[in-house]
This record gives sequence, structure tokens and C-alpha cells, in this order.
Amino acid sequence: MKQYIAQNNMAFLDKVFRWKKKPFGKGEKKEITQVSKAAKAVKEAEISEKGSGKLAHILLCPHLSEKAVDSASRNQYIFEVAGSAGKKEVENAVYDLYRVRPESVNVINVRGKHTRFGKTAGQTKKWKKAIITLPAGKSIEVYKK
Repeated sequence: MKQYIAQNNMAFLDKVFRWKKKPFGKGEKKEITQVSKAAKAVKEAEISEKGSGKLAHILLCPHLSEKAVDSASRNQYIFEVAGSAGKKEVENAVYDLYRVRPESVNVINVRGKHTRFGKTAGQTKKWKKAIITLPAGKSIEVYKK
């Protein structure tokens, strides 16, 4: 009797979790790749809207330091970016906001510095910065004069 119940329960679980599902056929794989290509095209269309600002949450603010302002003369711009942002996301955000495709993007994690506030020891916040290099002849207006 116990063996019969166990077999019925396993059949029920197979239906629920689809453990014994057949692999995709040849026709289904083609449909999946067509859907993924269509999804990429939609994503590119979202980015291509001029100045849409949909990716503005990735670039938090330009980093203002002597080195950052001086590097603008060499077509390098430094931004503080979101902690979860990657190189491709930063590249797409720059293109979305400034309509310039960067030549290269370097992302750096900046450690928090240890500080003291009286007797209390603390630490400043860690953050992420991106150094964006633009092609020769291209520039963006980040630092207002």
C-alpha cells in the first residue's frame, strides 16, 4: 500500500514540477532566438530615443577634483556611478544622455576611508567611479564654467 501511495505522489510531483519535461525541439530553439533578437531590438530602441534619460539613474554625478577636470582635456570624464552598474550599462547611459558612444569605460570601486569622530571610529561610504574615454574630436559638457 505504501509503495502505491509513493508512486502516485511522485507522478503528481512530476506533473507539478515537470521534472521529466522533454528538451526543446529544433523548431522551438529558433523561436527563442527570434524572441531574444526582438527583445534586443526593443532595448536598443529604448536607448535610441534622443535624450530619453531612461538610464540617468546609472550616472549619479560628475566627479569634481583637480585630476578629473584636468583629464577632460584628454577626452576623459570621471563620473560617480551606481554601485551595481557595469561597464556596458555605463556606456549605454553615456550614449543615452550625451549621444556620444565612448571609446572605453573603466570602472573602479573606491574603498571607504577609516575616520574618527571624537572617540568614535567610523568609515566613509564606499562608492564606484567610472572613467569614460571619448573618441578624438568628441566632447561633452559636464563641467560648467
